[in-house]
Amino acid sequence: MFRQLKSTLRSLSLRDSRVTDAFLVAAVSELTNLRYLNISQGASADKGLVTDVGGLALTDLKQLKWLNMSMTMITDETIIALQKSCPNMEHLELYGCPSLTDATIQALVLWKLQELDLSNNENFTAPGIKIL
Repeated sequence: MFRQLKSTLRSLSLRDSRVTDAFLVAAVSELTNLRYLNISQGASADKGLVTDVGGLALTDLKQLKWLNMSMTMITDETIIALQKSCPNMEHLELYGCPSLTDATIQALVLWKLQELDLSNNENFTAPGIKIL
């Protein structure tokens, strides 16, 4: 899939490209040098194409610093796993991810994030936001 670019590709945007879990699982093994990845899903009908299956595959991207997973169906499990495997994360966008809870916030504070978007997520509580 990305074999010819795998050693040099550092940035990849697939925004609104109907990325699926299966695609992420297959592609990640070839893109281990990525530092920037945008897999946000713009149309609400496409929201279910990326779940924890695809999100957990991203834990192999150890050099990742910038990630946009907005409008996906990931859960706290993905964020907790990413926090443990991608220590250099600086920028994270999780706009409109309806399955995230305060457990995500607890994982986020362990990173040294410079930019964070948690807008349009209804499951965060006031005590959870206070942790930030």
